[in-house]
Amino acid sequence: GTVRLAGAVGMPATVYVPVPGAGGGAGKVLLTLQGRTVECQAVTSDSRVLPTGTPVTVVDVRAADLVEVVPTPSTDGAL
Repeated sequence: GTVRLAGAVGMPATVYVPVPGAGGGAGKVLLTLQGRTVECQAVTSDSRVLPTGTPVTVVDVRAADLVEVVPTPSTDGAL
């Protein structure tokens, strides 16, 4: 069956095609859902461009193949 992105909120993903900052367009991210790697379009409200390889977290599902992401906070202890 098809993978439903509704379960993707809170999931980690990785930027595959750079995501323009401030909702300036869509890039792409790769995330693993139901044991499969899925490529989907992504936008961000973050002010910065999210370059390829950036770890991000899905915060909203906007459409069947579009998610909103934010940069994943670094886990080096600096909050």
